[in-house]
Amino acid sequence: CFALLVASNNHRRGLADVLGLSFGLSLVGLPLLLLLAYAVFRTISVVYLSLILAGSVGVILFRVKRLREVKIGKEDVMALLIFAVTAGIIAFFYSLSPVFPFLNGADFHIHLAISEDFLRGRTELSSVSYPPAVHFLIGSGIVLMGMEPLIAMQRTMAVVGVLAPLLIYSTASGILRHRGAGLVAALLYLPAGIWWHGLFISGLYANFYGNLAS
Repeated sequence: CFALLVASNNHRRGLADVLGLSFGLSLVGLPLLLLLAYAVFRTISVVYLSLILAGSVGVILFRVKRLREVKIGKEDVMALLIFAVTAGIIAFFYSLSPVFPFLNGADFHIHLAISEDFLRGRTELSSVSYPPAVHFLIGSGIVLMGMEPLIAMQRTMAVVGVLAPLLIYSTASGILRHRGAGLVAALLYLPAGIWWHGLFISGLYANFYGNLAS
């Protein structure tokens, strides 16, 4: 749905640019929708998550011809290659430590507990002190995956980590008005991402989202 919004402006964008900007918009749009739903229903429910998904699919089917206008250039191929390498790095770290942290940090326990409180309607929005966007995303991942909450949390944040280079590429390309500069920014992110993914297996999944969003 966000991809159609990005692809519908007056000039043609590259595939990696569309995917990156769509991801960035979803980091803002989805938590806001979940926040509004929580204010009404006091939970993160599979029912309205399914409605959001169905609505997005409906928009895509209705305006799918817009996606045909998206072009694929050499910069897009290179950005997608960086995206693939990032996915490989995250998969490698997860193969070393699939769930349990190497470090004795409390953050992953805290963020998971907050997410589960939202799931059960225990949290009053007026009392929230930590930005709740990441907890809505983790909670929706737990609901949709229907598996052990810690694993669902890990995989939800893995999606954020994998898509991050595309967002960095599209943002840098737009600000500097040069796709080559966007590729350099994504490449510079890659070693920094390796360090962050080391923290992934220490349980600091939510911290990555917060730093990326800021």
